[in-house]
Amino acid sequence: MNRKAFKIMLKGKLLRQKNFSLNDSIFIISSPRGGSTWLGEIFSAIPNTIINWEPFHPVHGVLPKDFNGGDAIFIPEEETSKEMEISIMDILNFKKYTNFTLSFSSLKKVVKSKIVITKSVRTTCLIPWIVKHVPLVRKPVYLLRHPVAISFSHLKAFDNMELPMQKYVVPEMINNERFLKHKAYLKSLNSKIERQVAFWCLNNIEVINHPDHGKKWIVAFYENLVLDPENETKKIFDALNLSIDPDFIKKINFQKPSQTDMKQDFIKNEMKQLEKWKDWLSKEEKEKIQDIFDYFGLKLYSAFEVLPKVH
Repeated sequence: MNRKAFKIMLKGKLLRQKNFSLNDSIFIISSPRGGSTWLGEIFSAIPNTIINWEPFHPVHGVLPKDFNGGDAIFIPEEETSKEMEISIMDILNFKKYTNFTLSFSSLKKVVKSKIVITKSVRTTCLIPWIVKHVPLVRKPVYLLRHPVAISFSHLKAFDNMELPMQKYVVPEMINNERFLKHKAYLKSLNSKIERQVAFWCLNNIEVINHPDHGKKWIVAFYENLVLDPENETKKIFDALNLSIDPDFIKKINFQKPSQTDMKQDFIKNEMKQLEKWKDWLSKEEKEKIQDIFDYFGLKLYSAFEVLPKVH
C-alpha cells in the first residue's frame, strides 16, 4: 500500500471512530462556481472543523447511484422520505464518505475534528425540503452570486466557449419536471451563456421566491463577501450562533483564491473582480439575459448591475 492509499485508509478509520453531532453541523450551499469553496475554506479556519466536500456529487459522492439526483437534486417539499432524511443526517455527520468527499480534509484535520462543514453545489433546489424534514439546529447557509458571473465561470471551467452549442436535451433525473415545463423555452435560447443563466434560474428561483427565504435558511451574498469579507463573515458566524472572537476573523486571509479557482484569475481589486463579466457582454446580450430573468420572475438580479437588489 502506497503512502496516499494508507492516509486515505487511516482517515476513514478515524472518521468511523468520531461521533459528530447534528447540533454542530454547518451546511454551506450554493450553485456551482458560486463561491462555496471559498466560504468553506474561510470557515475551515475555525479550530476543530473538517470539510465534507461535495457529498451529493452524482458520481463521486455518497448517495446511491440509482438515486439519480443529477447535478441539482430536487424533492417536492411536501414529499416524505425517511430514507433520504436518514441519508442526509448521516452525510452531515460524516458517517458516509468517499475518497472524493475527503479530498479537502487533511489527516491532521480529521484527527482534531469536532465540527463538520458540509459544502454542496448540488442541493440549492433541496433547501426547502431539507429545512422541513431534517432536524438541523443551525440553519443552512445559502450563498448567492450573480447568475451571469456564475454562468461565465462555469463555462470557462467546464466548457469550451469556441465549440458550438449542443442541442438541448432534458436531463434524465428524478423530479425533472421543471426542465420539461420549460423545454421549449430552453431550446429557443441562442447562446451558451443564455442557456447557463436559464439553468441557474431553474435551480434557484423557487428557493429565492419561497416565503421562508431568509427566515429558515441564512442568505449570504458572494458580492458582499468580496467587498467586505470581515463584516460579512461575522454576520454569518453570528447567524449560525458561532461564538468567534472578532480578532480571529481579522486573521483570516480573505484574499487567497479558493482551491477551485481553476484559472487563477482572482483579482485583488474587489470591485473589478465583481465587474469582470460586464465587459464580456454587449448591450444586446445583456437585454437577452434580462429577458431570461423576467421570464423566470427573478427580481433579485439585473443583467445590467453587478450587485443584488437587496434593501
